[in-house]
Amino acid sequence: MNRIIFSLFVLLGIYGCSSSNNIIDGGKSNYKIFVSNNASRTEQYAAAELQQHLFKISGYQLQIVNHADVQE
Repeated sequence: MNRIIFSLFVLLGIYGCSSSNNIIDGGKSNYKIFVSNNASRTEQYAAAELQQHLFKISGYQLQIVNHADVQE
């Protein structure tokens, strides 16, 4: 669990350093928050917290998607 959260912050930090890439731009986004099919309650809570904080920052609510719902 800690490894997942740490990896998320590292990726967001690296991704955030690039000025041309925005997760949410102009009130729109092509991004979603993905959770595993067998995500623990803690991981589901973390996804909801991330969604809430990004909404507070941007005013746009990213969708939380279960990995099973994704069509490849």
